[in-house]
Amino acid sequence: MPQKGRVMWYGLKLPEGALMFKGLRENYLEIFRELRNGRIPELEKETSAEVPDLREFLLDFEKRRIDEELTEDLLIVKFGAFRDNLHETINSYYEGIRSIGLLAGISETSQDPCQFFRHVLRLSENHKLKDQVAAISQTGTGLCDLRESITTFLSQKARESYPNLSALVGEDLAIDFAVLAGGKKRMVRMPSSTIQVIGAEKALFNHLSKGKRPPKHGIIFRFPGLAGLPTAKRGKVARMIANKMAIAIRADYLGSRIDTESMRSAILAAIKRGSA
Repeated sequence: MPQKGRVMWYGLKLPEGALMFKGLRENYLEIFRELRNGRIPELEKETSAEVPDLREFLLDFEKRRIDEELTEDLLIVKFGAFRDNLHETINSYYEGIRSIGLLAGISETSQDPCQFFRHVLRLSENHKLKDQVAAISQTGTGLCDLRESITTFLSQKARESYPNLSALVGEDLAIDFAVLAGGKKRMVRMPSSTIQVIGAEKALFNHLSKGKRPPKHGIIFRFPGLAGLPTAKRGKVARMIANKMAIAIRADYLGSRIDTESMRSAILAAIKRGSA
């Protein structure tokens, strides 16, 4: 219901009228965007006896804003972070069920938690703790299946939202960069030197605060072949990868395609020379 005689953040009800943002009823979407960006729109005297219901305006504004911001890129960031949490959950769960399996007389040498869950589930069929072990293993297997489904979904979205970056460094690494950087809009503003050390924030903090040696690379270290290079040569190749990544990210942001095949070939050639 319209409010009368109350102080509100968008205007003050005065005895002779209301002081509000100019054109609030017709242009509330633009006015709210201005306010979110720290700009105060023009005010005017409202002669109507009723003050607009701000709640309706805000609800409509938030619905529209969510629709605008729920991009494919944001889905990658959110689902990628959730997948990383699943990694930790599965590993933690594995440690617990592994000890239970050993106590139940079930041994498994596999270091893959998902293989362990499925193996224990099969072994539990004729075991005295069948129901308990089966229930625990089914939960672990379900977590693994969920992670696999999300990984497939993320790979598809990475090819759509980051076609150049995915072709250059691979879908998994492209997803990891998107998650840590916070999305395409943030990553496109980063210089290649920042891209190079994404994921090495702790080492960078120690460098800045304690004077330790600066990091040469972050998760870019996962690029195939980079880890096998001599330590003295990794930094140079990592800079090369980061430079080409910066180009690929900008192309993805602009919606254009570039020759990532020759860029990747140049990187692999540099890795081969460095390992020779």
